[in-house]
Amino acid sequence: MSEGDRRSARRPPSDSSARSLLERHGIRPSRRKGQSFLIQPDIARRIALAAEIPPGATVIEIGSGLGILTRAMAPLCRRLLAVEIDSRLVRVLSEEGSLPPNVEVIEGDALETDLGAMARRWRAPALVVSNLPYAASTPLLFRLLEAGPVIQRWVLMLQREVAERILAAPGSKVYGALTVPLQLFTDVERLFSVGRMNFHPRPDVDSVVLRFDVRPPEASGVTDPALLRAVVRAAFGRRRKTLANALAPLVGEGGSALLEEAGIDPRARGETLAPGDFARLANALHRAGLEAVRGA
Repeated sequence: MSEGDRRSARRPPSDSSARSLLERHGIRPSRRKGQSFLIQPDIARRIALAAEIPPGATVIEIGSGLGILTRAMAPLCRRLLAVEIDSRLVRVLSEEGSLPPNVEVIEGDALETDLGAMARRWRAPALVVSNLPYAASTPLLFRLLEAGPVIQRWVLMLQREVAERILAAPGSKVYGALTVPLQLFTDVERLFSVGRMNFHPRPDVDSVVLRFDVRPPEASGVTDPALLRAVVRAAFGRRRKTLANALAPLVGEGGSALLEEAGIDPRARGETLAPGDFARLANALHRAGLEAVRGA
């Protein structure tokens, strides 16, 4: 980080302009929706630059809010699709956003949007760069996983606790069902922290910016991603049980033999397995008969 970046990170921003804009449109941010708007332009620029947007790329932004990150990214990409669920904010962006012509604001719920289809539509490199709404960050991460490698990179600002879960190591208390697929299907890197004073209204937690580079399907070592997710859910849904017992609803009485075939101790617990161990286990179940396992 340059000395200029250090000074800007220390400089407390004023949220008066964000507050006055919201008040002018009669908008009260919703805690239920996790609405905390970034108000520091320097941080928005750092996030946009960290994405290393390729020439001609399409960027999808989930939750454009008041448009501070939108405006930072627009000059760096060919087109920007900003998906915003709150119709009030869509109106603010349309009336006062001063957005350039390569930005399209789409009113909709990203959890109900086929993000992969949105990316494929333009036949260009696609990225997601967003300050994810806190209240929906975990389901949105799984939604991004479903899109697959058609979206080649995500740069996301997340609440610190979610970032810690994503980066956790086996055996950690926060290592779990979110960690495993993200570490298998993406190369994830922690970029920098963002203090809570940089948002309006100020949240109760700090944030962290993570960069995810999506791996090609063969690089993950997973034969059947859907089966992997089922195995991971079962293992962490019953954390106190041994793997043989936790996976019994999926595989029946043959679970111990299948675990041993994958080189995994049936008496181990899911939280002790590395992501690669889960990939090996899911592949062993796949070899044993995918339809039979899913139907168990």
